[in-house]
Amino acid sequence: MVVVLHIAEINLLGLGESELLEYVVVVVELMLHKMLD
Repeated sequence: MVVVLHIAEINLLGLGESELLEYVVVVVELMLHKMLD
């Protein structure tokens, strides 16, 4: 699950999408980490 998010994050950075999308990906990652802990 986390790996997929990292791949998506890399794709967003590669495409030069808005920083907002990058922020959303990071927030989702943090939420998943808290859920898994």
